[in-house]
Amino acid sequence: MGEHAEPARISDFRARAAARERAAWGGGEPLTHLNDLGIQPLAWFDRELVDAIIAADPERQRRIARWVTRRVFGWAGLAEREWVVPALRALDDGAPPPPPFENPDDAFARLRADSSGTVDWPYEKSVVRPQAERSPFDLGKIDRPRHAIPAFFSALDPDPLRAALGALMHASVTFGSSAAALHSDLRQECGIA
Repeated sequence: MGEHAEPARISDFRARAAARERAAWGGGEPLTHLNDLGIQPLAWFDRELVDAIIAADPERQRRIARWVTRRVFGWAGLAEREWVVPALRALDDGAPPPPPFENPDDAFARLRADSSGTVDWPYEKSVVRPQAERSPFDLGKIDRPRHAIPAFFSALDPDPLRAALGALMHASVTFGSSAAALHSDLRQECGIA
């Protein structure tokens, strides 16, 4: 038993580690080629949706990125701001983004300028839930506009898959405890299983 026990334990250890990693990625194979997008929590939360986006054609992926960005900007109270409307229009048209959305630093500077007035920005309410019921996006009270803006820049990614998943990841964080509703609406709006 001695000489075969060690390889068997190592094999068992590797199998359990692989199973834990698949579970962390929502039960499917790890999407390590997308690690830089930080989508592991998204895959864990809604692997079926992630797989459907991966399987979608590039045109649908681009449509998803645009829809998600518009939706999260609405949720964050940004969509109707005079300095945001032209950027969302440019995103829809596939045109270069206008100022201040030419780069993230300028967009965040404009947001800070807008926030220094009396703007009453929406915040995600903190809800205490048992750990087993908590989504990875349930971060409590967050600054929605600050979390929404990165979705715009993700949606600009030249790779439609990365644009869709990056925008959805940022939107899911912004939606917080309401991320499941965002995902449900996305499925309905974009015809995703």
